[in-house]
Amino acid sequence: MTNENKKLTEIFDAMETTEKWEKYVRAKNEVFRGQLDKEKAEKFANYLTQRFLDACNDKTVFGSFINWDKKTPDEKVSITDKIVKAFLQNIKFDILNDKVALHNRDGSDYVKTSDIADKAFREDVVSCIPNLTIINRDVPGAMMGLTRTNELYINTSDAFYQNTPLFFLMDLKHEMTHVVDMYIQNISILDPTVNEEAQMFYVNPKRDRDLYKENPLELNANQNRKDLRIKIQQMLDAQESTKNTQSHDR
Repeated sequence: MTNENKKLTEIFDAMETTEKWEKYVRAKNEVFRGQLDKEKAEKFANYLTQRFLDACNDKTVFGSFINWDKKTPDEKVSITDKIVKAFLQNIKFDILNDKVALHNRDGSDYVKTSDIADKAFREDVVSCIPNLTIINRDVPGAMMGLTRTNELYINTSDAFYQNTPLFFLMDLKHEMTHVVDMYIQNISILDPTVNEEAQMFYVNPKRDRDLYKENPLELNANQNRKDLRIKIQQMLDAQESTKNTQSHDR
């Protein structure tokens, strides 16, 4: 029996009962929990934060955060869609133009062999970037997240998101890191095996908060969060100041 078949057999056996499955998932989590190269994660978080801020400053988005508390749910969904599109376009540009380190599927460093092969490899990587649909989900407790059908849901009525865009944008960058780790694994800093296991055996935070927080995907998405908050606030202040200056000059 191959290792892959053995793995599938273990999963099918564990799925026989809820008790067996929960025990199996916990055992798997105990193996990969906390596995993250912090030095690489911090460096990558800085890169993603900058590209996220670039998206927020994109000409299609700039100034949209002013009077956030007066924006309708549809307007907030539209703004989110523009940010996501700009962010993913930034990542695509970086991949195609050798602005971000690439890895092979096994996690080894990608090495260019020829112009033709390099172009094909990079185009193959960007082909994995999903087209996300942004939806508003007014459900208590559901703040923001990704679905398995390439939807990014946001609860625009959540108290943390209503009056200021700060926490909203922090969570959006968090989700964009998930998008990179899950869909654009050739630039993710997560070990491929750990990444696969972390996705397959995600623990519901309501059932086990500690295992959820130590999932490598969550650890990676939460890197440098304090720094992210400062930089987003600086961006928001700069946009408002620029808009105010432009208004006074008219």
